Amino acid sequence: MKYDSGLTSILINNKNSMTASAIVFVRVGSVDESPSHAGVSRFIEHLLFKGSKNYPGDAFSKNIENFGVEINAATSKEFTMYYINMQKDFVEESLRMLADAIQNPLFPEDEISKERKVVIEEIQRHMDNPDAVLYEKFYKTIYKKSPLKNSIIGKAEVIANITHKEICEYYKLHYVPEKMIAVVSGGFDNDKTAKIIGDTFGKFKSQPIPEEPILKEDAHAGEHIIEYGKIEAGYMFSGFLASDIDAQDVYVADLASGILGGGKSSRLYKSLYGKRHLVYAIDSTFSVEKGTGNIYITSVFEPKKS
Repeated sequence: MKYDSGLTSILINNKNSMTASAIVFVRVGSVDESPSHAGVSRFIEHLLFKGSKNYPGDAFSKNIENFGVEINAATSKEFTMYYINMQKDFVEESLRMLADAIQNPLFPEDEISKERKVVIEEIQRHMDNPDAVLYEKFYKTIYKKSPLKNSIIGKAEVIANITHKEICEYYKLHYVPEKMIAVVSGGFDNDKTAKIIGDTFGKFKSQPIPEEPILKEDAHAGEHIIEYGKIEAGYMFSGFLASDIDAQDVYVADLASGILGGGKSSRLYKSLYGKRHLVYAIDSTFSVEKGTGNIYITSVFEPKKS
C-alpha cells in the first residue's frame, strides 16, 4: 500500500506461523554521504534505538526484554534497515516501537558519546582485516566517480568529530516517508496490522526528497595495487564493472559468477584448489547495484604461490 506521505507498506501473511517480523527499509546509505559525513548513515543506525519520543531512556530496551523479541539493524551502500522478530502476539507493540524509533529519535548526547567509541572500535577492527582492507580498496579503485566507492563503515575521524546538529540534519534530510518501505511478514491479523501501520508509519509527514546520487560508472582503465603487510597468507581481490540491477543480462551475470567461483563445484575452485593446489580458498561474487554493478574474485593463498 502507498500512503499519501509516500511511504510504502507490504504485508505478507502466513496465518500458520507463530512468529512475525517487521522490517523497515530506508533508502539511505554510504552512497548519500559526502567525505565530511563518511559513516554517518551507519552511525545513525547505531543511535536510532537509543531512545525516542514515546520510549525515552531505557524504555525501549525494557520492552525488548519483556517481550523477548529480537531487534537489529544494518547499513549498506544504498539502504539502511531496521527489524524486529517477535511472537505474533507482540506485533502491535513492536510496530509502535519501530515506528517511534524511526520517526521520533531523540539522539541523546550521552548515547552519542558512548556509540562514538563503539563505532570507532569497529572501524579499527574492520581495517585490521585483510579481506576488509582489500574490499575497501577495490571499491575505491573500480569506482572513480560513482559514490558506490564510499565506505559503509566510514572514517574514524568523522565519527569522532561529527556534531549532534550534523547528525540531526542528516537524519531529517534522508529519513522521509518517500524513502521508506515497511514490511510485515509471518502470523498476524491482516486488518489489525494494516490499521496499526496506518496509525503509526502512515502518519509520517510528507517531506521533500533529497536529490538521488548518480550511481552509474563509465568504463575506465584498470589498476594493479600490491601492498605488503605482516600477515602469513596472501590475499587477492580482483574484478571488473558489470550490469546494474535494471539490465536484461543481470541474471546471466549472476549465473556466470556462480559458475566461475560459486562454491566447490565452480571452475575456479576445481582448477586452482582441487587440481593445482594454488589457493586455500577462492570465490567469485556478482555485486548487483542500483547503479553499475561489479563482479569480483577473492582468494587466499600461500605467498610463495602468488
